Amino acid sequence: VIIYRVWARIFFESGDMFTRLMLSTVCSSCMNAVSIMLLGWVYKWIAVKLTDWENFRTQTRYDDALIIKLFAFQFANSYASLFYIAFVRKHGETFFTWFGLPLKDDCGVDETCMSELSFQVLILMLFKPAPKVFTDLVLPWLKKKWKQCKCCFSNKVDKSIDTADTRFPINDFIERERQKPELGDFTLSEYNEKVIQYGYQMLFAASFPLAPLLAILTNLFDMRVDARRLLWWNRRPLALIAQDIGTWYSILEFVNVAGVISNAFLVAFTASYFQ
Repeated sequence: VIIYRVWARIFFESGDMFTRLMLSTVCSSCMNAVSIMLLGWVYKWIAVKLTDWENFRTQTRYDDALIIKLFAFQFANSYASLFYIAFVRKHGETFFTWFGLPLKDDCGVDETCMSELSFQVLILMLFKPAPKVFTDLVLPWLKKKWKQCKCCFSNKVDKSIDTADTRFPINDFIERERQKPELGDFTLSEYNEKVIQYGYQMLFAASFPLAPLLAILTNLFDMRVDARRLLWWNRRPLALIAQDIGTWYSILEFVNVAGVISNAFLVAFTASYFQ
């Protein structure tokens, strides 16, 4: 993505401002968001495999180890590009010289790192819910329509059945509930998603102050979707009592401390407020 941004900036340097913005900033931000989502699925699979190989004796220790691995992978995957724009890109030529790469990626004469960081956070917060919307809304709707089409073409109505009696036996209701797809590890995935979203708000609040408002709007929509998943679309999970949120509390404390340090460095070294 960095190489593409450098190439687009050099190749379209003589073009108009809108073309340069779309091809160098918008396209690279979208490419970065897609790569983060794809690598997120890979890292999740790796975290589960590594935790399975450790063969813990209790479920609590297994869950704690899996949570730490998931957050570590997702932290590096989700925030690496943002930290690069915030703190490294300003000295991009020196950074690439250390690795022997003939690349030059900087903030330009207008010092646009802070604005590009804001745009990147916006793109990531908008793109991150996209896979969940597809799997939770679009895919079940397509499956439902496909089943309805199959029933319309394959089944014939038996006129001997009294259609006035619309009551279903209790066994049919239980069987329909059993055939619904399982939720899987619903709690773990929801915690991981919300903590990563919280990290966008805390770590880069100085660059994108509207992130909490955007998070509220997306969470209101997500809350209604999850409610329908729990009650109607998926098989209802078994409720288990938990003493607290476990390792996630320590992770949230770490994000809070890292957010204070990150925003202080953003204001002091990246932003042009005091320059």
